[in-house]
Amino acid sequence: MPNTYSLELNKDWIFFSPDTLDRIPARVPGTVHNDLLANQIIEDPFYCTNEKNQQWIDKKDWVYQTSFELNKNQLSAQHLELFFEGLDTYAEIFLNEQSILNANHFFRSWRVPVKDFLKSVNNELRIVFRSPTMTGLADLDK
Repeated sequence: MPNTYSLELNKDWIFFSPDTLDRIPARVPGTVHNDLLANQIIEDPFYCTNEKNQQWIDKKDWVYQTSFELNKNQLSAQHLELFFEGLDTYAEIFLNEQSILNANHFFRSWRVPVKDFLKSVNNELRIVFRSPTMTGLADLDK
């Protein structure tokens, strides 16, 4: 039976909007709203009418990014895959600058074979979450 390795990629994430240069610490799993709140970029959306002033958030794309390393045993495994749960909703995933998945549904999981894209150091995982509002409006024009 082949060796099985698991590597949780839930640490050392940053996030940002593509139209800004600020790279902000993120918590994964999590949400843009929670990360904005944790970094004191927005005020509590559940207090008074704060939610009204935060309607801009779902009209932007958001990028989440991390990097990781693999040891020799992990890298030599016959099959390597990334497993995603709950990507909300329109997300394109890049591994080392290669597009590996276009997700379009929050209520499912995704498994992606990635052996051909991995290296031992400086693996960069980037998830571009497309604005559901802007994507939906663009679909109406089709």
